[in-house]
Amino acid sequence: MKKKLIMSLVALAACLSACGSSGKEAIQKEPSSYYTQTNLSALEYSMYIANKISVATGQLNTHMAKIKNVADGSCSYEDEISAIDSSIETLKEDKVDLSYVYPPDSYSRTREDALTYWQDAIDKLQEVSDELSDNDITSDRAIELSSGLSDIYTSIQSLNFVV
Repeated sequence: MKKKLIMSLVALAACLSACGSSGKEAIQKEPSSYYTQTNLSALEYSMYIANKISVATGQLNTHMAKIKNVADGSCSYEDEISAIDSSIETLKEDKVDLSYVYPPDSYSRTREDALTYWQDAIDKLQEVSDELSDNDITSDRAIELSSGLSDIYTSIQSLNFVV
């Protein structure tokens, strides 16, 4: 009798877990949670964030140069707007990834800074895209926008640290 009760409880638990939501859905519902239950080591985290920094700075560097090319007519508005929109999506995906990676305790401030800088980059690229949509950008304005991207580039680059 006791064995049947235990078997029934195990079967019930298996059914309930099979019918429940997947782990990824649970994570998406709880933005304050992390992908892992334990934090990464300092080395793992620095390697992870170095990869994300490389992607973000590459995106920003590309658009710093191309904004000037659009202003002088050597690059089309439509092509650059499309490229910027693609970069925005990449940065948004990376920001989500950064928000779910559990950093070492000593790097929690770095994580907060990274999330802020990524949002700054997304916002600035959106501003650039919106201005390019008007199909009329002066060289002076291109330099101002490029300078704004450069400031964010520098902020993100400052996250590069050695363990």
